[in-house]
Amino acid sequence: FQAEVLTTGVLKLLYDGVHFVNPFLLSRIIHAIGQGPDAANMAYIYAGGLVLTSFSEALLFAHYNRRGFRTGMRVRAALIMLIYDKSLRTLPWTTPESLERQLSLRPETRCSKFMTWVGGDGKGKG
Repeated sequence: FQAEVLTTGVLKLLYDGVHFVNPFLLSRIIHAIGQGPDAANMAYIYAGGLVLTSFSEALLFAHYNRRGFRTGMRVRAALIMLIYDKSLRTLPWTTPESLERQLSLRPETRCSKFMTWVGGDGKGKG
Protein backbone atom coordinates (compact mmCIF):
# COMPACT_ATOMS: atom_id res chain seq x y z
CA PHE A 1 0.00 0.00 0.00
CA GLN A 2 3.06 2.27 -0.05
CA ALA A 3 2.44 3.75 -3.50
CA GLU A 4 -1.22 4.46 -2.74
CA VAL A 5 -0.42 6.12 0.57
CA LEU A 6 2.38 8.15 -1.04
CA THR A 7 0.10 9.31 -3.87
CA THR A 8 -2.58 10.26 -1.36
CA GLY A 9 0.00 12.20 0.65
CA VAL A 10 1.15 14.09 -2.45
CA LEU A 11 -2.47 15.00 -3.25
CA LYS A 12 -2.95 16.27 0.31
CA LEU A 13 0.27 18.31 0.10
CA LEU A 14 -0.85 19.89 -3.18
CA TYR A 15 -4.29 20.58 -1.73
CA ASP A 16 -2.79 22.30 1.32
CA GLY A 17 -0.52 24.39 -0.91
CA VAL A 18 -3.41 25.55 -3.09
CA HIS A 19 -5.47 26.18 0.04
CA PHE A 20 -2.92 28.79 1.20
CA VAL A 21 -2.87 30.58 -2.17
CA ASN A 22 -6.53 31.70 -2.00
CA PRO A 23 -6.15 34.21 0.88
CA PHE A 24 -3.05 35.66 -0.79
CA LEU A 25 -4.92 36.24 -4.05
CA LEU A 26 -7.88 37.73 -2.19
CA SER A 27 -5.64 40.23 -0.42
CA ARG A 28 -4.04 41.17 -3.75
CA ILE A 29 -7.50 41.82 -5.21
CA ILE A 30 -8.44 44.05 -2.27
CA HIS A 31 -5.20 46.06 -2.56
CA ALA A 32 -5.54 46.40 -6.35
CA ILE A 33 -9.11 47.71 -6.27
CA GLY A 34 -8.24 50.90 -4.42
CA GLN A 35 -5.23 51.90 -6.54
CA GLY A 36 -6.68 52.96 -9.89
CA PRO A 37 -7.72 51.69 -13.33
CA ASP A 38 -4.40 49.97 -14.18
CA ALA A 39 -4.48 48.08 -10.92
CA ALA A 40 -8.13 47.17 -11.57
CA ASN A 41 -7.01 45.16 -14.61
CA MET A 42 -4.62 43.24 -12.35
CA ALA A 43 -7.53 42.67 -9.97
CA TYR A 44 -9.37 40.84 -12.76
CA ILE A 45 -6.31 38.65 -13.35
CA TYR A 46 -6.13 37.90 -9.62
CA ALA A 47 -9.86 37.09 -9.62
CA GLY A 48 -9.34 34.63 -12.48
CA GLY A 49 -6.49 33.07 -10.52
CA LEU A 50 -8.76 32.84 -7.49
CA VAL A 51 -11.37 30.97 -9.55
CA LEU A 52 -8.74 28.58 -10.93
CA THR A 53 -7.22 27.87 -7.53
CA SER A 54 -10.66 27.30 -6.00
CA PHE A 55 -11.51 24.85 -8.77
CA SER A 56 -8.19 23.01 -8.41
CA GLU A 57 -8.62 22.96 -4.62
CA ALA A 58 -12.01 21.27 -4.95
CA LEU A 59 -10.65 18.80 -7.49
CA LEU A 60 -7.63 17.89 -5.36
CA PHE A 61 -9.75 17.50 -2.24
CA ALA A 62 -12.20 15.18 -3.99
CA HIS A 63 -9.41 12.96 -5.31
CA TYR A 64 -7.63 12.98 -1.95
CA ASN A 65 -10.79 11.79 -0.18
CA ARG A 66 -11.55 9.13 -2.78
CA ARG A 67 -8.04 7.69 -2.71
CA GLY A 68 -7.89 7.86 1.08
CA PHE A 69 -11.14 5.96 1.54
CA ARG A 70 -10.19 3.44 -1.17
CA THR A 71 -6.85 2.77 0.51
CA GLY A 72 -8.61 2.38 3.86
CA MET A 73 -11.01 -0.16 2.39
CA ARG A 74 -8.15 -2.12 0.83
CA VAL A 75 -6.30 -2.22 4.15
CA ARG A 76 -9.48 -3.38 5.87
CA ALA A 77 -10.04 -6.11 3.27
CA ALA A 78 -6.41 -7.23 3.61
CA LEU A 79 -6.82 -7.46 7.39
CA ILE A 80 -9.99 -9.51 7.04
CA MET A 81 -8.27 -11.91 4.64
CA LEU A 82 -5.25 -12.12 6.95
CA ILE A 83 -7.46 -13.04 9.90
CA TYR A 84 -9.44 -15.54 7.81
CA ASP A 85 -6.24 -17.14 6.49
CA LYS A 86 -4.82 -17.32 10.01
CA SER A 87 -8.01 -19.00 11.19
CA LEU A 88 -7.69 -21.62 8.45
CA ARG A 89 -4.10 -22.35 9.42
CA THR A 90 -4.72 -22.55 13.16
CA LEU A 91 -7.66 -24.93 12.78
CA PRO A 92 -6.27 -27.70 10.55
CA TRP A 93 -8.90 -30.26 11.55
CA THR A 94 -11.77 -28.19 10.20
CA THR A 95 -13.43 -28.71 6.89
CA PRO A 96 -14.82 -25.79 4.91
CA GLU A 97 -18.36 -26.70 6.04
CA SER A 98 -17.53 -26.79 9.74
CA LEU A 99 -15.33 -23.72 9.39
CA GLU A 100 -18.36 -21.62 8.54
CA ARG A 101 -19.95 -22.62 11.85
CA GLN A 102 -16.77 -22.08 13.88
CA LEU A 103 -16.01 -18.68 12.38
CA SER A 104 -19.38 -17.29 13.39
CA LEU A 105 -17.57 -14.62 15.42
CA ARG A 106 -16.98 -12.91 12.09
CA PRO A 107 -13.57 -11.67 10.97
CA GLU A 108 -14.98 -8.16 10.49
CA THR A 109 -15.37 -7.85 14.26
CA ARG A 110 -11.75 -8.80 14.79
CA CYS A 111 -10.71 -6.34 12.09
CA SER A 112 -12.65 -3.58 13.83
CA LYS A 113 -10.93 -4.42 17.11
CA PHE A 114 -7.55 -4.30 15.38
CA MET A 115 -8.35 -0.96 13.70
CA THR A 116 -9.36 0.47 17.09
CA TRP A 117 -6.11 -0.82 18.58
CA VAL A 118 -3.94 0.85 15.90
CA GLY A 119 -5.70 4.20 16.21
CA GLY A 120 -8.75 3.99 13.97
CA ASP A 121 -12.33 3.75 15.03
CA GLY A 122 -13.00 0.51 13.18
CA LYS A 123 -15.37 2.15 10.72
CA GLY A 124 -12.82 3.28 8.14
CA LYS A 125 -12.65 6.86 9.43
CA GLY A 126 -9.43 6.74 11.40
